[in-house]
Amino acid sequence: MYEYEERKDRSSIRGVIVQILLMVMFIFILIWIFPTKSNLDKLKQPQSVSSLEPLYDRIFNENIIMMKDAAKDYYTTERLPKNVGDSVSMTLGEMLDKKIILPFTDRNGKSCDLEESYVKVTKEDQEFVMKVNLKCSDQENYLMVIMGCYEYCETGICEKTETDIKSPVIRPSQPTTIVKENTVRPIYNNNITINNNVNCENCKPTDPEKPDPKPEEPDKPTPQYQCKYMKTTNGTYTPWSSWSDWAESRQTTSVLKQERYKTVTQQKYEKQIVGYRTVTYKDPNKPIYGQKQVLIGSRTHTECAEYGYVITSTGSVSTNVSYGSWTSAGLVKLYSTPTNTSTVRYTKVSVGTETCNNCSASLYTIYRKEVRTVHKNSSTSTSESSVYKCLRNTTQEIPVYGTQKAIIDYGTSTKREDVYGLVPIERKITLYSYRTRSVTGGTVSYKISNCNDTNLLNQGYQIIDKWQV
Repeated sequence: MYEYEERKDRSSIRGVIVQILLMVMFIFILIWIFPTKSNLDKLKQPQSVSSLEPLYDRIFNENIIMMKDAAKDYYTTERLPKNVGDSVSMTLGEMLDKKIILPFTDRNGKSCDLEESYVKVTKEDQEFVMKVNLKCSDQENYLMVIMGCYEYCETGICEKTETDIKSPVIRPSQPTTIVKENTVRPIYNNNITINNNVNCENCKPTDPEKPDPKPEEPDKPTPQYQCKYMKTTNGTYTPWSSWSDWAESRQTTSVLKQERYKTVTQQKYEKQIVGYRTVTYKDPNKPIYGQKQVLIGSRTHTECAEYGYVITSTGSVSTNVSYGSWTSAGLVKLYSTPTNTSTVRYTKVSVGTETCNNCSASLYTIYRKEVRTVHKNSSTSTSESSVYKCLRNTTQEIPVYGTQKAIIDYGTSTKREDVYGLVPIERKITLYSYRTRSVTGGTVSYKISNCNDTNLLNQGYQIIDKWQV
């Protein structure tokens, strides 16, 4: 019994020790997998960054070399500046837009400056200078490349392969060398110029302290070239035409138009004030008031429109009455309607209104009066009696007028007016005359031959293109 309990105690102790060992191993594995803060701080120490600096420099310089190669292929002969001192340039952003270079990043994984990074080509007397500037974050540098049309160029223009290119080189204490395409290029920081002679066969290292001779290559056959020649024959001018008439307008002159001029004194009439006159006019600011007849209303007037005789009785009488013909008695002015009889009758002519200053308006009518005579006979006869009366009436509206105070006129005022006349004035003017001529078109001829054809060169031909055959 005692031995069993002793073995049981030893087994329990052994199990505890195993558990402790497993826990220690688990903690060690966690520390090994997950770095501590001190280890992270060590990774951030400057010596870690310094150890990666050559790699960062290599990335930067490969990027600037890539920009240079892309620009060299892009700037063909027709895209280069034509006059000495002229320049053409292109930013990194424009190079990416034109798809002549692929996007790249700097040491921090960021895109380089698309405006401050650029390529600029300037024409000198016989050659071209290409500056390639690259700015990425806090790092900036540039290349100076001499280019021209040389005998060894496989295209129209290429880099110069001579070793005496004058370009400043600033070397820090620890330069880094990058090897690419069997060519040694010294790369420096701190915004320096890199002497970039990379495509020539006889280049020497730019750093004499670290020579890197190229391995000898087997002899290559001398390349053969052909050139395209062009000759321009200038046009000829025709004789000058006759001089044109003199005129004040001036024209633009050129090799085809000549000008002559003269100054003359010209008399010209201009409209100017030569005097004054007084004018009397009706002034609207001086109204004159008076009595004026105005329409104040109307009234209804009924009158006979037609008169005639109406038979009233018949019978035998001892006396027979007869009438003579109607005769005119003139026009009469009546203020009331007259009564027609068997011997007098009235015919209306017109209607009017009569006014006075201190009375109301009176309506009157103008009538034409006619009369006739009566003849009596003593013999007995049968007769008829008749009455002259109104057969038809008419009604009309008669206007009624009155007087009131109103403006009947305006008073007068005077004013002074300018009197103009034509006055002769002398002035000096410049007159111009022109004569012209024309030019006959020149000729342009092309030839293709070897690049040393002295016969064509002596005839005035110039090389405009070159290629390898």
